[in-house]
Amino acid sequence: MAGSSVFAYQGNGRCVVRSRDGQGQVVMDAPPHCGGSGENWTPGDWLGFAFAGCVIISMDTAAKKDGFAVAGAIVEIEVQMGGGPPPKVTLLKAVVRLPRPLADEQVKALEQAAHMCPIHNSMAAGTDVRVEIIAG
Repeated sequence: MAGSSVFAYQGNGRCVVRSRDGQGQVVMDAPPHCGGSGENWTPGDWLGFAFAGCVIISMDTAAKKDGFAVAGAIVEIEVQMGGGPPPKVTLLKAVVRLPRPLADEQVKALEQAAHMCPIHNSMAAGTDVRVEIIAG
């Protein structure tokens, strides 16, 4: 990968990630039960964001190939942590709400594309990873 992001741990459960070009940054906090403030998004939140982005980009790529669009879609994310030790993500779910109705074959193509997302395919066995498509 050309370039890299800078991930700096500041202590007390706070991390700052700076963009490759140095123009932007994101703050991540550990949740309170892990000793952080919980003021900003947590690592679990970011896993959900990455999953949602991966799913919708995979779907958009497939839609463009088939001559339609998913622009305007909203992705709702659910990340559930469970059990342990060690603790782990037990559910990673994306509900994709499309702005307009689609033909059944288009929805099927989007479902197949969503399951091609590399994050979806990289999750360890035992994690329930789901994608639900809602058109209209």
